Amino acid sequence: MLTSGFLAVNAAQSSAVAAGTVKPIAATQPSYALKWTPSTAYVRGQQVISPNNDVVSAKLAHTSSPTYDSDSMKWTLSSTYTKKGSLVLNVLDFGSAGDGVMDDTATIQAALDSGAGRSVYFPPGTYAFSTIYPKSGSLLYGLRGATVLAPIGNNSVNMARVRLDSVDGVTLRDFTIGETAVVGRSGVHGCISGIDSTAILVQNVEVTASSATGMHFIHCKDVVVDGCHIHHTKADGIHFQRGSTDCRVSNSLIEHVDDDSIGFVSHGFDTYGYARNLTVTNCVLGRQTPGMPGSGVALIGILGATISNNIITDTALSGIRVTEFFGSGEGDAIGGNIAITGNTILNSGLYSGSVSGVVTDGVSVFNQRNVLISGNLIDKTTHDGISICQSGINVTVSDNVITRAAGRGIMVASMVRAGNYLRLWTEPLLTDGFSLDYVNMHEVVIQDNVVRGSGTDGIYLMGSAARYLDECRIIGNSIYNANSSAQREFTSGMNLVFARRSVVSGNYVGQSSGELTPWNFANHIDVVVTSNIPVSIPGQRTAVGSCSHDGGTALPNSGTFAQGDVVWNTNPQPGSPLLWACSAAGTMGSLNGGATTGTIAKGSSALLVSSSTGLSSGAILSIAGLTSRRSVIEVAGLVITLDAVADASVTNAGVSYSPGRFCAAANLL
Repeated sequence: MLTSGFLAVNAAQSSAVAAGTVKPIAATQPSYALKWTPSTAYVRGQQVISPNNDVVSAKLAHTSSPTYDSDSMKWTLSSTYTKKGSLVLNVLDFGSAGDGVMDDTATIQAALDSGAGRSVYFPPGTYAFSTIYPKSGSLLYGLRGATVLAPIGNNSVNMARVRLDSVDGVTLRDFTIGETAVVGRSGVHGCISGIDSTAILVQNVEVTASSATGMHFIHCKDVVVDGCHIHHTKADGIHFQRGSTDCRVSNSLIEHVDDDSIGFVSHGFDTYGYARNLTVTNCVLGRQTPGMPGSGVALIGILGATISNNIITDTALSGIRVTEFFGSGEGDAIGGNIAITGNTILNSGLYSGSVSGVVTDGVSVFNQRNVLISGNLIDKTTHDGISICQSGINVTVSDNVITRAAGRGIMVASMVRAGNYLRLWTEPLLTDGFSLDYVNMHEVVIQDNVVRGSGTDGIYLMGSAARYLDECRIIGNSIYNANSSAQREFTSGMNLVFARRSVVSGNYVGQSSGELTPWNFANHIDVVVTSNIPVSIPGQRTAVGSCSHDGGTALPNSGTFAQGDVVWNTNPQPGSPLLWACSAAGTMGSLNGGATTGTIAKGSSALLVSSSTGLSSGAILSIAGLTSRRSVIEVAGLVITLDAVADASVTNAGVSYSPGRFCAAANLL
């Protein structure tokens, strides 16, 4: 329980307080808060002094009972009063005018210099200042909407206003800060700037304008920005860089900025390492200047981030942009361990400027490992709904609803191997010790998404002969009205080209108002395609138990089959078989017209061939001079890795498919 001797610190309670003549509240002297009386009507939030000499606030509107004890549950201890002697400092007592005319920099700093470990209060007013430096352990606060910090010398290059230099445990809350007559961008340091600081809380602060960022943190740890409104900045709304860790932005509105609403970047990677463990949640972001390149959230070379439950609207670039950081002279940082969940992303990619190479998707991901994109609603993008490009390992895109993407609904493209993409396999903070250095895209899962009205392809996955998509799963997705723009020929509901060791199952492609091929599948190696609708997919098989079932009009002459696989006769005629069943595994057809030869040493599993044309993972081969068949595990140029070592050495020996054996079911009557 609070005891006697209270000090009013909320200027709204008394004109005397606003004038800086705060007096102690005691039971034996006049007070700025009235004493509690019985049979009195009180409104919610009204503050009184209880018979126990506590300053209390009404939790609800009521008429008081004859005794205070009967009403005690209707009151709570006031948060706008504090004990006398608890060292709350008032800047007016140090000579600040708060009139918006006098330069209050020196008097504010005098209060701050006395305020280490204490609270410094800014009563309602406008405080003109240049740069001020809070001390560790201090609280700076005012009355939001009534306390204004007004920087002097607007548009000064890299001038921080409230500067947190190597401090710990500072809280800033309940005031407005912003430059006036901002002309253009003058640097990066913001109205609030932290450098080498820890345990910073910025709460209920409005930034009205800045010639740079709204808030800027360099190499800071444990930063929380909560309940803030930031707008009309010439750089990012909030920017974190140079190894900042454990930082969180929540419950904030950031709009009308000329760069990213929130940006996290691993600048200075060689010195500071990754910016890590970052969170953006329950924010409203966007309404950006279309001519300036900015995203709702940008993660550039970040290790560990959660972007959840935000509303991101009207962004110039992608709603959420996740890329590596390749900084000249600063080191190269890849990225990973990213979760993007439960966000609503509307109308992204409105950029109208002249910078080339910008990305304008709902969500863009480049060169990342361990990424989850799930449960998001993405509507109306000027490019793709979700784009995974260049390199990606263990990327899951699931349970998203994507509507009206002008490009593709979901795109996965194994592109040019950019910079240090191999570090996705070797970065100690990401790696599981497993590496496939010839792969760009590995373990990509596209599952249970709904794509409606994409301008071109619904779901598009593209590798190349040099950069296969490896071990991908495309399962349970629904695609409606792909190629809705009807402006592009040869558009597919689902496109999968140059993939291996992958599964496509249980997907649905609906009709379209434009020209549409439901499926485009080509250049596969060991890809299982089952139970998709419509069924007109080349090579689609339906799994029954451990065996696959396919259709055809004759005994198969291509493909690899396992024992028990079945090919049903899709053109049954009297006297023709009902089906063909594989009784011995093998690969059907001719390998390169019989021209392929190979060389292998006894005890080795590496076969050097004259041509790898027609060879693929899973194919079963016969090699002249060896006593048993071999299965292909991997094709890397002219070197073929087999599933077993050679029992003899052979040179330029004939290499051919080892055909499977089929038996026909009884002829139809």
